[in-house]
Amino acid sequence: FCCLRTGLMRGLFSAPPPAVQCQWRPISQDISGCRNIVAIKEEPLLPHGYGARYRWAGAAAAAILAVSSCAMLAAAARGFTHSWLYQRAQQDATSLAPGELAQFAQRHYSKVTALQCGRITNHSAYDFDPATDILWDHAESPEFCCAVCQWTKACKAWTWIAYSLPRGPPLWGQPGQCWMKATDSGKSQQYGALTGEAPSRPDPQDGQLVDIGPTDSGSIFCFSLAQVNSSELELLQWQHKNKAGIFRCDEQAVYSNVTLNVAPTVRTFPVETDFAAYDLDNYTLANEWFFIAAWRGVITHNRWAFHNWTVKVDPTAAFLPGRLRRILREHSSVAWMDHCRKTLHGPVTVLSRNTVAAFAEDYARSWDGKAPSRCVAALQLGRYSEKLFMDECLTHVLGVGKYKEVGELSCEAGCDCSAWMWCSDPKRVSFHKFNTVESYAQCTANALTIQAAASSMAG
Repeated sequence: FCCLRTGLMRGLFSAPPPAVQCQWRPISQDISGCRNIVAIKEEPLLPHGYGARYRWAGAAAAAILAVSSCAMLAAAARGFTHSWLYQRAQQDATSLAPGELAQFAQRHYSKVTALQCGRITNHSAYDFDPATDILWDHAESPEFCCAVCQWTKACKAWTWIAYSLPRGPPLWGQPGQCWMKATDSGKSQQYGALTGEAPSRPDPQDGQLVDIGPTDSGSIFCFSLAQVNSSELELLQWQHKNKAGIFRCDEQAVYSNVTLNVAPTVRTFPVETDFAAYDLDNYTLANEWFFIAAWRGVITHNRWAFHNWTVKVDPTAAFLPGRLRRILREHSSVAWMDHCRKTLHGPVTVLSRNTVAAFAEDYARSWDGKAPSRCVAALQLGRYSEKLFMDECLTHVLGVGKYKEVGELSCEAGCDCSAWMWCSDPKRVSFHKFNTVESYAQCTANALTIQAAASSMAG
């Protein structure tokens, strides 16, 4: 088709060309085939330069209209979201009721009540105090919030917010917020929130809470790898001071790339690798070369040779070797064991003396003694986590013997063990993970308290 352009359209959308008039032609013909075209020269309807200005004005008007529309849509969406969350919170009133939460201890042992969260209030929040409040973001449940409050001595009460929106403190941030309060006064209505007081705290310094196991399980050599610029050394220092964790084994050692004193009688043994180059908290990374170097340090130190079992323990795992001794007595013929194939790491990994000896022989086969020769030759390194490498190397390449997955070796969220936050399962050897001395100590006290209660019930 041929068209007639007006001066106004020229001014807004294009540079003003000469106006063109053309007669109607069949639709099958191209416009270039128009006949009898008469080009008429006409004066521009607007003074020179006004067209460009009108184009800018049109663009500005369109931008203002778009911004206004976005603002109105955002306000509508915000209002809808608030309304939806309000209704959702009302509908969830029964699911947020204290029945499930306040009775969590009874889910494990009906007579163990020391760790109950007490009275829980629905749809309420303690007043926000920026000077003393402590935020734990991404708290998946009110039970977890209550547990975090127990780990934190300064926490007297807590507020868990299920549906957080950016409406100002304390409601900004991510959904599932846990606010720990230094006082339990001042409370207001808040839909989608729960409040409660701090649970009771068994005393980690209670001398009657002792981790004791059978004596006929064989001797245990326990070790940990520690990064010096982290909380791991503080955790190990607390373990040594309170004779807990690896310091309740028959012999223990701490390995690091720096030689220093963990305690007056405990000095780190050097490992020739750069701890800072590896993210030991990210177990999805391929970090087999780090553990190859670390195990070389353990083998060179040679303390494993004097014990029936060698146990690698993460410093952040609250470890109870007395419970491990019962498992070792039941599985004395196993070559090595860990706790859960769902994860790519093992907070506690147990190897028999013969297994470590086979591992050491493979190191000795290499030209420099720094890596297990057959395992390195058989495996395509650069894609294994610690656990996968140990599994492939020990089980499939070296054929050391029977592997055993023992779920009781550890309790952590990644292996569907919700008791980790309370350390409340008396059969679990370790609870993972606790990055602060305060939380580690409380977990140990909880575990030993429940163990003592379970023993008295059994007796």
